[in-house]
Amino acid sequence: MKRLISYLLILPLFATTALLSGCKNSLDELMDIPYDSTKSISFATEMDMATRATPINNASELTSMGVFCAATGLDDWNGTATLNKMFNEQLNNTSGTWTYQNSNIYWGAANITDRYSFFAYTPHASLNNGITVNGSSSTQGKPTLTYIVPTDVSKQPNLMLAVPRYNIRPTSGNIALRMKHALTCIGFQIMGDEEQLTAISILGVAVSGDVVMDGGINVVWTNLGVPTNTDFSASINYDSGENYFTVPSTMTNLIASDGYLMMIPQVLGIDAKIKLSFNDGSTKYISLNTFIWEAGKRITYNITLIPDGTITVTPNEVWLPYTLLNPALHLHVICQKNNGDPAPTMPWTLTSADPSWCLLSVASTDDFNAASASVSGTGTTLIHLLALENQSTNPRQTDIYLGASPLDVVSIVTQWGNFGPITDNAGGGTPPLGVNTYVGAFWRANQIGERIIRIEAGANSANYGKWTAAV
Repeated sequence: MKRLISYLLILPLFATTALLSGCKNSLDELMDIPYDSTKSISFATEMDMATRATPINNASELTSMGVFCAATGLDDWNGTATLNKMFNEQLNNTSGTWTYQNSNIYWGAANITDRYSFFAYTPHASLNNGITVNGSSSTQGKPTLTYIVPTDVSKQPNLMLAVPRYNIRPTSGNIALRMKHALTCIGFQIMGDEEQLTAISILGVAVSGDVVMDGGINVVWTNLGVPTNTDFSASINYDSGENYFTVPSTMTNLIASDGYLMMIPQVLGIDAKIKLSFNDGSTKYISLNTFIWEAGKRITYNITLIPDGTITVTPNEVWLPYTLLNPALHLHVICQKNNGDPAPTMPWTLTSADPSWCLLSVASTDDFNAASASVSGTGTTLIHLLALENQSTNPRQTDIYLGASPLDVVSIVTQWGNFGPITDNAGGGTPPLGVNTYVGAFWRANQIGERIIRIEAGANSANYGKWTAAV
Protein backbone atom coordinates (compact mmCIF):
# COMPACT_ATOMS: atom_id res chain seq x y z
CA MET A 1 0.00 0.00 0.00
CA LYS A 2 1.33 3.45 -0.88
CA ARG A 3 0.06 6.99 -0.33
CA LEU A 4 0.36 9.26 -3.34
CA ILE A 5 1.36 12.87 -3.66
CA SER A 6 -1.53 15.21 -4.25
CA TYR A 7 -0.67 16.88 -7.54
CA LEU A 8 1.20 16.64 -10.81
CA LEU A 9 2.68 19.59 -12.65
CA ILE A 10 3.12 19.88 -16.40
CA LEU A 11 4.71 22.93 -17.90
CA PRO A 12 4.05 23.88 -21.51
CA LEU A 13 5.52 27.18 -22.64
CA PHE A 14 3.50 29.19 -25.13
CA ALA A 15 5.26 31.96 -26.98
CA THR A 16 2.79 34.43 -28.44
CA THR A 17 2.68 35.20 -32.12
CA ALA A 18 3.65 38.51 -33.65
CA LEU A 19 0.89 41.09 -33.90
CA LEU A 20 1.67 44.38 -35.60
CA SER A 21 -0.63 47.37 -35.89
CA GLY A 22 -0.57 51.12 -36.19
CA CYS A 23 1.24 53.41 -38.58
CA LYS A 24 4.81 52.43 -39.45
CA ASN A 25 7.33 54.91 -40.74
CA SER A 26 10.93 54.15 -41.59
CA LEU A 27 13.59 56.81 -41.21
CA ASP A 28 13.72 57.30 -44.96
CA GLU A 29 9.95 57.72 -45.08
CA LEU A 30 10.07 60.33 -42.33
CA MET A 31 12.67 62.34 -44.19
CA ASP A 32 10.44 62.41 -47.25
CA ILE A 33 7.62 64.15 -45.32
CA PRO A 34 8.06 67.97 -45.35
CA TYR A 35 8.91 69.50 -41.99
CA ASP A 36 6.30 71.93 -40.60
CA SER A 37 7.55 73.88 -37.57
CA THR A 38 3.97 74.70 -36.54
CA LYS A 39 3.14 71.01 -35.94
CA SER A 40 4.04 69.22 -32.74
CA ILE A 41 6.12 66.06 -32.64
CA SER A 42 3.64 63.22 -33.22
CA PHE A 43 3.75 59.46 -32.68
CA ALA A 44 2.17 56.22 -33.80
CA THR A 45 2.57 52.88 -32.02
CA GLU A 46 2.82 49.30 -33.14
CA MET A 47 3.16 46.10 -31.11
CA ASP A 48 5.53 43.18 -31.15
CA MET A 49 3.27 40.55 -29.56
CA ALA A 50 0.42 39.99 -27.14
CA THR A 51 0.67 38.30 -23.75
CA ARG A 52 -2.32 38.80 -21.53
CA ALA A 53 -5.36 36.51 -21.70
CA THR A 54 -7.43 39.58 -22.46
CA PRO A 55 -4.36 40.76 -24.34
CA ILE A 56 -3.55 44.14 -25.70
CA ASN A 57 -3.72 42.72 -29.19
CA ASN A 58 -3.70 46.04 -30.97
CA ALA A 59 -1.80 49.27 -30.43
CA SER A 60 -5.12 51.11 -30.33
CA GLU A 61 -5.72 49.46 -26.93
CA LEU A 62 -2.72 51.19 -25.37
CA THR A 63 -3.91 53.97 -23.06
CA SER A 64 -0.82 56.00 -22.12
CA MET A 65 2.93 56.10 -22.55
CA GLY A 66 5.99 57.97 -21.36
CA VAL A 67 8.29 59.43 -24.04
CA PHE A 68 11.91 60.61 -23.79
CA CYS A 69 13.92 62.52 -26.39
CA ALA A 70 17.55 63.56 -26.72
CA ALA A 71 18.27 66.42 -29.15
CA THR A 72 21.89 66.08 -30.34
CA GLY A 73 22.02 68.75 -33.02
CA LEU A 74 24.12 67.68 -35.99
CA ASP A 75 25.67 64.79 -34.02
CA ASP A 76 24.39 61.23 -34.03
CA TRP A 77 23.37 59.54 -30.79
CA ASN A 78 26.50 58.28 -29.03
CA GLY A 79 25.02 56.83 -25.84
CA THR A 80 26.05 59.71 -23.57
CA ALA A 81 23.63 62.48 -24.58
CA THR A 82 21.14 63.85 -22.05
CA LEU A 83 17.37 63.56 -22.37
CA ASN A 84 17.11 67.29 -22.89
CA LYS A 85 14.13 67.45 -25.25
CA MET A 86 11.61 65.23 -23.44
CA PHE A 87 11.77 63.43 -20.11
CA ASN A 88 8.92 61.08 -19.28
CA GLU A 89 6.47 63.18 -21.24
CA GLN A 90 3.02 61.62 -20.86
CA LEU A 91 0.94 61.01 -23.97
CA ASN A 92 -2.56 59.54 -23.94
CA ASN A 93 -4.36 57.56 -26.60
CA THR A 94 -7.42 59.55 -27.65
CA SER A 95 -9.50 57.67 -30.21
CA GLY A 96 -6.36 56.26 -31.82
CA THR A 97 -4.36 59.50 -31.73
CA TRP A 98 -1.57 60.16 -29.24
CA THR A 99 -2.06 63.51 -27.51
CA TYR A 100 0.11 65.25 -24.94
CA GLN A 101 -1.06 65.24 -21.33
CA ASN A 102 0.48 68.69 -20.95
CA SER A 103 1.52 71.24 -23.59
CA ASN A 104 2.45 70.08 -27.07
CA ILE A 105 6.14 69.76 -27.81
CA TYR A 106 7.57 70.99 -31.14
CA TRP A 107 10.78 70.26 -33.01
CA GLY A 108 12.25 73.76 -32.71
CA ALA A 109 15.10 72.69 -34.96
CA ALA A 110 17.68 75.17 -36.20
CA ASN A 111 18.53 72.80 -39.05
CA ILE A 112 16.43 70.30 -40.95
CA THR A 113 19.27 67.80 -40.45
CA ASP A 114 19.27 68.03 -36.62
CA ARG A 115 19.11 64.63 -34.91
CA TYR A 116 16.58 63.51 -32.29
CA SER A 117 16.57 60.11 -30.55
CA PHE A 118 13.41 58.75 -28.89
CA PHE A 119 12.70 56.24 -26.11
CA ALA A 120 9.34 55.24 -24.66
CA TYR A 121 7.42 52.82 -22.45
CA THR A 122 3.76 52.05 -21.76
CA PRO A 123 1.69 52.46 -19.64
CA HIS A 124 2.82 55.71 -18.06
CA ALA A 125 4.18 55.40 -14.50
CA SER A 126 1.65 55.89 -11.70
CA LEU A 127 1.32 55.34 -7.95
CA ASN A 128 -0.73 52.19 -8.56
CA ASN A 129 1.03 50.29 -11.36
CA GLY A 130 4.44 49.83 -9.70
CA ILE A 131 6.42 51.67 -12.43
CA THR A 132 8.96 54.31 -11.42
CA VAL A 133 11.13 56.31 -13.82
CA ASN A 134 14.74 56.84 -12.73
CA GLY A 135 16.94 59.89 -13.30
CA SER A 136 16.12 63.30 -14.75
CA SER A 137 16.43 65.33 -17.95
CA SER A 138 20.15 65.70 -17.23
CA THR A 139 20.66 61.92 -17.09
CA GLN A 140 23.01 60.66 -19.78
CA GLY A 141 22.24 57.64 -21.94
CA LYS A 142 19.13 55.55 -22.28
CA PRO A 143 16.48 56.11 -19.61
CA THR A 144 15.75 53.35 -17.07
CA LEU A 145 12.82 52.42 -14.88
CA THR A 146 12.16 50.31 -11.80
CA TYR A 147 9.18 47.98 -11.55
CA ILE A 148 7.76 46.62 -8.29
CA VAL A 149 4.99 44.09 -8.97
CA PRO A 150 1.73 45.19 -7.28
CA THR A 151 0.23 42.48 -5.08
CA ASP A 152 -3.19 43.37 -6.50
CA VAL A 153 -3.30 41.56 -9.83
CA SER A 154 -5.75 44.10 -11.27
CA LYS A 155 -3.08 46.80 -10.92
CA GLN A 156 -0.28 44.84 -12.59
CA PRO A 157 0.50 46.56 -15.92
CA ASN A 158 1.29 45.02 -19.25
CA LEU A 159 4.61 46.86 -19.31
CA MET A 160 6.11 47.42 -22.76
CA LEU A 161 9.27 49.16 -23.94
CA ALA A 162 9.72 50.85 -27.29
CA VAL A 163 12.51 49.99 -29.67
CA PRO A 164 14.64 53.19 -29.61
CA ARG A 165 14.45 55.48 -32.64
CA TYR A 166 17.86 57.04 -33.19
CA ASN A 167 18.82 60.15 -35.17
CA ILE A 168 15.37 61.09 -36.46
CA ARG A 169 15.20 64.31 -38.54
CA PRO A 170 12.37 66.84 -38.06
CA THR A 171 9.26 65.67 -39.87
CA SER A 172 5.55 66.26 -40.04
CA GLY A 173 4.97 62.50 -40.09
CA ASN A 174 4.34 60.25 -37.12
CA ILE A 175 7.34 58.70 -35.40
CA ALA A 176 6.56 54.98 -35.18
CA LEU A 177 7.29 53.46 -31.77
CA ARG A 178 7.35 49.68 -31.81
CA MET A 179 6.46 48.35 -28.34
CA LYS A 180 7.90 45.12 -26.97
CA HIS A 181 6.59 43.28 -23.90
CA ALA A 182 8.95 43.46 -20.93
CA LEU A 183 7.21 41.12 -18.46
CA THR A 184 6.21 37.45 -18.28
CA CYS A 185 2.51 36.64 -18.25
CA ILE A 186 1.66 33.72 -15.93
CA GLY A 187 -1.57 31.72 -16.21
CA PHE A 188 -2.95 28.42 -14.95
CA GLN A 189 -5.09 25.56 -16.20
CA ILE A 190 -6.31 22.84 -13.86
CA MET A 191 -8.13 19.53 -13.65
CA GLY A 192 -9.00 17.30 -10.72
CA ASP A 193 -11.83 15.68 -8.81
CA GLU A 194 -14.22 18.51 -7.85
CA GLU A 195 -11.87 20.06 -5.30
CA GLN A 196 -12.97 23.54 -4.22
CA LEU A 197 -10.05 25.87 -4.98
CA THR A 198 -10.19 29.29 -3.31
CA ALA A 199 -6.88 30.82 -4.47
CA ILE A 200 -3.79 30.21 -6.58
CA SER A 201 -0.66 32.29 -6.16
CA ILE A 202 3.06 32.57 -6.80
CA LEU A 203 5.61 33.16 -4.05
CA GLY A 204 9.35 32.97 -3.55
CA VAL A 205 10.21 35.01 -6.66
CA ALA A 206 11.83 38.39 -7.28
CA VAL A 207 9.17 41.09 -7.61
CA SER A 208 11.34 44.17 -8.15
CA GLY A 209 13.98 45.07 -10.70
CA ASP A 210 15.39 47.63 -13.10
CA VAL A 211 15.24 47.69 -16.88
CA VAL A 212 16.70 49.94 -19.56
CA MET A 213 14.09 51.39 -21.92
CA ASP A 214 15.33 49.48 -24.89
CA GLY A 215 12.85 47.15 -26.54
CA GLY A 216 15.47 45.92 -28.97
CA ILE A 217 16.46 42.28 -29.46
CA ASN A 218 16.55 41.49 -25.74
CA VAL A 219 14.87 43.04 -22.71
CA VAL A 220 17.38 42.76 -19.86
CA TRP A 221 16.37 43.05 -16.19
CA THR A 222 18.95 43.85 -13.50
CA ASN A 223 19.09 44.50 -9.75
CA LEU A 224 16.40 41.92 -9.04
CA GLY A 225 15.12 41.95 -5.48
CA VAL A 226 15.43 39.01 -3.09
CA PRO A 227 12.65 36.41 -3.41
CA THR A 228 9.58 37.45 -1.46
CA ASN A 229 7.36 35.31 0.78
CA THR A 230 4.34 37.38 -0.16
CA ASP A 231 1.62 35.61 -2.15
CA PHE A 232 0.93 37.11 -5.57
CA SER A 233 -2.52 35.76 -6.32
CA ALA A 234 -4.09 35.45 -9.73
CA SER A 235 -7.78 36.22 -10.19
CA ILE A 236 -9.72 33.02 -10.80
CA ASN A 237 -13.15 32.18 -12.23
CA TYR A 238 -15.15 31.50 -9.08
CA ASP A 239 -18.34 29.47 -9.24
CA SER A 240 -21.38 31.69 -9.51
CA GLY A 241 -22.18 33.16 -6.09
CA GLU A 242 -19.28 31.32 -4.42
CA ASN A 243 -15.76 32.16 -3.25
CA TYR A 244 -14.25 29.01 -4.76
CA PHE A 245 -13.71 27.31 -8.11
CA THR A 246 -14.87 23.70 -8.44
CA VAL A 247 -12.08 21.87 -10.25
CA PRO A 248 -13.47 19.85 -13.21
CA SER A 249 -12.28 16.48 -14.48
CA THR A 250 -10.94 17.98 -17.72
CA MET A 251 -8.17 20.56 -18.13
CA THR A 252 -9.83 23.97 -17.85
CA ASN A 253 -8.62 27.56 -17.80
CA LEU A 254 -8.63 28.71 -14.19
CA ILE A 255 -7.96 32.41 -14.63
CA ALA A 256 -10.47 35.24 -15.01
CA SER A 257 -10.09 37.42 -18.09
CA ASP A 258 -8.04 40.09 -16.33
CA GLY A 259 -6.48 37.88 -13.69
CA TYR A 260 -3.16 36.83 -15.23
CA LEU A 261 0.00 37.60 -13.26
CA MET A 262 2.45 40.01 -14.90
CA MET A 263 5.83 39.12 -13.38
CA ILE A 264 9.47 40.10 -13.79
CA PRO A 265 11.47 37.77 -16.10
CA GLN A 266 13.99 35.66 -14.16
CA VAL A 267 15.47 32.23 -13.54
CA LEU A 268 13.47 30.81 -10.64
CA GLY A 269 15.29 29.54 -7.56
CA ILE A 270 14.56 27.00 -4.86
CA ASP A 271 12.09 29.32 -3.10
CA ALA A 272 9.80 29.70 -6.13
CA LYS A 273 6.47 27.93 -5.66
CA ILE A 274 2.88 27.78 -6.79
CA LYS A 275 0.53 27.81 -3.80
CA LEU A 276 -2.95 26.32 -4.02
CA SER A 277 -5.51 27.09 -1.31
CA PHE A 278 -8.67 25.03 -0.84
CA ASN A 279 -12.06 25.65 0.73
CA ASP A 280 -11.38 23.08 3.47
CA GLY A 281 -8.44 25.18 4.71
CA SER A 282 -5.74 22.97 3.22
CA THR A 283 -2.88 24.19 1.02
CA LYS A 284 -0.56 22.52 -1.45
CA TYR A 285 2.70 23.75 -2.98
CA ILE A 286 4.38 23.04 -6.32
CA SER A 287 8.06 23.81 -6.76
CA LEU A 288 9.09 25.97 -9.72
CA ASN A 289 12.84 25.66 -9.14
CA THR A 290 14.99 26.13 -12.30
CA PHE A 291 12.08 27.21 -14.52
CA ILE A 292 12.79 30.33 -16.61
CA TRP A 293 10.47 33.27 -17.12
CA GLU A 294 11.32 35.14 -20.32
CA ALA A 295 10.24 38.62 -21.31
CA GLY A 296 7.29 38.71 -23.70
CA LYS A 297 6.27 35.09 -23.08
CA ARG A 298 2.98 33.76 -21.77
CA ILE A 299 3.49 30.69 -19.61
CA THR A 300 0.58 28.43 -18.70
CA TYR A 301 1.04 25.97 -15.87
CA ASN A 302 -1.17 22.89 -16.35
CA ILE A 303 -1.94 21.39 -12.95
CA THR A 304 -3.54 18.01 -12.35
CA LEU A 305 -4.87 17.47 -8.83
CA ILE A 306 -4.79 13.88 -7.67
CA PRO A 307 -7.12 12.95 -4.79
CA ASP A 308 -5.44 11.90 -1.58
CA GLY A 309 -5.72 8.16 -1.25
CA THR A 310 -3.95 4.84 -1.57
CA ILE A 311 -2.85 2.40 -4.22
CA THR A 312 -2.88 -1.27 -3.26
CA VAL A 313 -1.30 -3.97 -5.42
CA THR A 314 -2.21 -7.63 -4.84
CA PRO A 315 -0.98 -10.26 -4.46
CA ASN A 316 2.27 -9.21 -2.82
CA GLU A 317 3.88 -12.54 -3.73
CA VAL A 318 3.50 -14.56 -6.95
CA TRP A 319 4.99 -17.94 -7.87
CA LEU A 320 5.11 -19.08 -11.50
CA PRO A 321 5.90 -22.45 -13.13
CA TYR A 322 9.05 -22.61 -15.24
CA THR A 323 7.13 -22.67 -18.53
CA LEU A 324 6.53 -19.85 -21.02
CA LEU A 325 3.52 -17.81 -19.87
CA ASN A 326 1.74 -15.45 -22.31
CA PRO A 327 0.32 -14.15 -20.06
CA ALA A 328 0.77 -15.70 -16.64
CA LEU A 329 -1.21 -14.55 -13.63
CA HIS A 330 -2.12 -10.92 -13.06
CA LEU A 331 -1.65 -8.21 -10.46
CA HIS A 332 -4.62 -6.23 -9.24
CA VAL A 333 -4.05 -2.45 -8.91
CA ILE A 334 -6.68 -0.92 -6.61
CA CYS A 335 -6.99 2.90 -6.35
CA GLN A 336 -9.10 4.36 -3.56
CA LYS A 337 -9.68 7.78 -2.06
CA ASN A 338 -9.24 8.19 1.68
CA ASN A 339 -13.01 7.88 2.16
CA GLY A 340 -12.99 4.48 0.45
CA ASP A 341 -14.53 5.61 -2.84
CA PRO A 342 -12.88 4.56 -6.10
CA ALA A 343 -10.27 6.97 -7.48
CA PRO A 344 -10.49 6.54 -11.26
CA THR A 345 -8.13 9.47 -12.01
CA MET A 346 -5.35 8.38 -9.66
CA PRO A 347 -2.24 7.62 -11.78
CA TRP A 348 0.21 4.80 -11.21
CA THR A 349 3.17 3.08 -12.83
CA LEU A 350 4.32 -0.50 -12.24
CA THR A 351 7.77 -1.69 -13.29
CA SER A 352 9.46 -5.08 -13.42
CA ALA A 353 12.96 -4.88 -11.98
CA ASP A 354 14.14 -7.72 -14.28
CA PRO A 355 12.52 -7.31 -17.71
CA SER A 356 14.84 -9.92 -19.23
CA TRP A 357 12.27 -12.59 -18.35
CA CYS A 358 9.27 -10.90 -16.68
CA LEU A 359 7.24 -8.17 -18.42
CA LEU A 360 3.92 -6.42 -17.81
CA SER A 361 0.89 -5.62 -19.92
CA VAL A 362 -2.56 -4.13 -19.49
CA ALA A 363 -3.84 -6.34 -22.33
CA SER A 364 -4.46 -10.04 -21.76
CA THR A 365 -3.88 -10.71 -25.48
CA ASP A 366 -0.29 -9.47 -25.56
CA ASP A 367 2.56 -11.93 -25.95
CA PHE A 368 5.97 -11.45 -24.35
CA ASN A 369 7.35 -9.40 -27.23
CA ALA A 370 4.44 -6.97 -27.05
CA ALA A 371 4.70 -6.43 -23.31
CA SER A 372 6.96 -3.91 -21.58
CA ALA A 373 9.03 -3.40 -18.46
CA SER A 374 6.75 -0.61 -17.22
CA VAL A 375 3.05 0.07 -17.59
CA SER A 376 1.12 3.13 -16.51
CA GLY A 377 -2.54 3.90 -16.08
CA THR A 378 -5.19 5.42 -13.84
CA GLY A 379 -7.67 3.87 -11.46
CA THR A 380 -8.27 0.23 -10.57
CA THR A 381 -6.83 -2.10 -13.23
CA LEU A 382 -5.60 -5.65 -13.87
CA ILE A 383 -1.95 -5.94 -14.92
CA HIS A 384 -0.89 -9.16 -16.65
CA LEU A 385 2.43 -10.87 -15.98
CA LEU A 386 4.28 -12.42 -18.91
CA ALA A 387 7.27 -14.70 -18.36
CA LEU A 388 9.77 -16.54 -20.52
CA GLU A 389 10.57 -20.18 -19.84
CA ASN A 390 13.13 -20.67 -17.10
CA GLN A 391 15.64 -23.06 -18.63
CA SER A 392 17.69 -23.24 -15.45
CA THR A 393 17.01 -25.60 -12.58
CA ASN A 394 17.36 -22.65 -10.23
CA PRO A 395 14.39 -20.41 -9.48
CA ARG A 396 14.59 -16.72 -10.39
CA GLN A 397 12.95 -13.67 -8.89
CA THR A 398 12.09 -10.07 -9.74
CA ASP A 399 10.54 -7.19 -7.83
CA ILE A 400 7.53 -5.28 -9.10
CA TYR A 401 7.71 -1.73 -7.84
CA LEU A 402 5.29 1.18 -7.83
CA GLY A 403 6.28 4.62 -9.08
CA ALA A 404 9.81 5.72 -9.86
CA SER A 405 11.72 4.17 -6.97
CA PRO A 406 12.85 0.50 -7.10
CA LEU A 407 12.61 0.58 -3.30
CA ASP A 408 8.81 0.81 -3.47
CA VAL A 409 8.30 -2.93 -3.97
CA VAL A 410 4.65 -3.98 -4.01
CA SER A 411 4.96 -7.57 -5.26
CA ILE A 412 7.66 -10.23 -5.61
CA VAL A 413 7.45 -12.63 -8.58
CA THR A 414 9.33 -15.94 -8.35
CA GLN A 415 9.55 -18.50 -11.17
CA TRP A 416 10.45 -22.13 -10.44
CA GLY A 417 13.47 -23.73 -11.95
CA ASN A 418 13.04 -26.33 -14.70
CA PHE A 419 12.84 -29.80 -13.16
CA GLY A 420 11.29 -31.47 -16.20
CA PRO A 421 7.79 -31.73 -17.63
CA ILE A 422 4.72 -31.45 -15.44
CA THR A 423 2.33 -34.40 -15.84
CA ASP A 424 -1.21 -34.94 -14.67
CA ASN A 425 0.01 -36.70 -11.56
CA ALA A 426 3.31 -34.96 -10.97
CA GLY A 427 4.34 -31.52 -9.96
CA GLY A 428 7.40 -29.64 -11.05
CA GLY A 429 9.91 -31.69 -9.08
CA THR A 430 11.57 -31.25 -5.73
CA PRO A 431 11.50 -27.69 -4.41
CA PRO A 432 14.73 -25.95 -3.45
CA LEU A 433 15.65 -26.15 0.19
CA GLY A 434 14.49 -23.31 2.41
CA VAL A 435 11.73 -21.72 0.28
CA ASN A 436 7.95 -21.67 0.23
CA THR A 437 6.76 -23.50 -2.85
CA TYR A 438 4.02 -21.95 -4.93
CA VAL A 439 1.37 -24.50 -5.92
CA GLY A 440 -1.48 -22.50 -7.35
CA ALA A 441 -4.23 -20.00 -6.69
CA PHE A 442 -7.98 -19.89 -6.61
CA TRP A 443 -10.61 -17.14 -6.52
CA ARG A 444 -13.96 -16.91 -4.81
CA ALA A 445 -16.88 -15.47 -6.72
CA ASN A 446 -17.50 -11.71 -6.33
CA GLN A 447 -14.38 -11.25 -4.21
CA ILE A 448 -11.11 -9.49 -4.92
CA GLY A 449 -7.70 -11.11 -4.53
CA GLU A 450 -6.35 -14.61 -4.97
CA ARG A 451 -6.18 -17.32 -2.32
CA ILE A 452 -2.69 -18.79 -2.55
CA ILE A 453 -2.00 -22.51 -2.10
CA ARG A 454 1.50 -23.10 -0.72
CA ILE A 455 3.51 -26.04 0.52
CA GLU A 456 5.89 -24.96 3.25
CA ALA A 457 9.15 -26.65 2.24
CA GLY A 458 11.61 -24.97 4.55
CA ALA A 459 13.88 -27.50 6.17
CA ASN A 460 11.17 -30.14 6.48
CA SER A 461 12.13 -32.95 4.10
CA ALA A 462 8.72 -34.55 4.67
CA ASN A 463 7.26 -31.84 2.46
CA TYR A 464 9.66 -32.52 -0.41
CA GLY A 465 8.71 -34.45 -3.51
CA LYS A 466 5.82 -34.51 -5.92
CA TRP A 467 2.38 -33.13 -5.12
CA THR A 468 -1.06 -33.03 -6.65
CA ALA A 469 -3.71 -30.33 -6.41
CA ALA A 470 -7.29 -30.85 -7.51
CA VAL A 471 -10.63 -29.05 -7.43
